[in-house]
Amino acid sequence: DPPGPIFYDDPELSYTIDKPPVKNWDEKRREWLKQHPSFGAAGNRILLVTGSQTTPCKNPIGDYLLLKFFKNKVDYARRHGIDRFYNNVLLQPKMFSFWAKTPTVKAAMLAHPEAEWIWWVDSDAAFN
Repeated sequence: DPPGPIFYDDPELSYTIDKPPVKNWDEKRREWLKQHPSFGAAGNRILLVTGSQTTPCKNPIGDYLLLKFFKNKVDYARRHGIDRFYNNVLLQPKMFSFWAKTPTVKAAMLAHPEAEWIWWVDSDAAFN
């Protein structure tokens, strides 16, 4: 662990978007990478972010298809050396449907400062 405090030690840091925004993210990320040199040597540092609704689909085939689509993303990411971040929790309950992406991407960004690129892929998308 780094000898001094890092941005995670900030009590104002929040995964929700109604809190103050993360300021100077590039500088904070750069400092974090200096304090964690093993991540700096990593390859492409891409994080594939996806998620689905918190409740089951009305029709069981919907849940089956979401699972198949998720497996497709995991397989694609594994073949290409891409990390994954999956979310099925409303991080900001007031934001639903496609707006739930925003706090999910922020959470992924904060949870994975080693990622240089964050790539959102909808739950119903598949790679071929």
